[in-house]
Amino acid sequence: MNRESNKKGFTLVELLIVISILSFIAAIGINSMKSISDAFKNKADIETSNIIARKIEIEVLAGDIAETTTGITDSEFPKSASSGTDFTADVTFNANGTCTVTVKDGDDFSHDVLIESKAIE
Repeated sequence: MNRESNKKGFTLVELLIVISILSFIAAIGINSMKSISDAFKNKADIETSNIIARKIEIEVLAGDIAETTTGITDSEFPKSASSGTDFTADVTFNANGTCTVTVKDGDDFSHDVLIESKAIE
């Protein structure tokens, strides 16, 4: 039997090395995509909490909320992008004539929005 002296193709070791390198790169990419996704979800929660706070600001200005209130919920509040839980809001009237709206989800997200005193007067 005559063997060809020109080898064509890759050896099993070469293929395993390439596959392991590609797997390592994929693992890094997946981890990076998860952190990017988490950052976007956090930004979405901040924007949603700003909308909720502005809705509550309208209620404060209309006189529907006139004292410190906790645990405000509304069926129109969207769910948190990061945890999937409902948002709740707390309204605190401060001594300096301002009002702070704290929007929270059931997880660890919390965002404060300050309503200036000019708007409350």
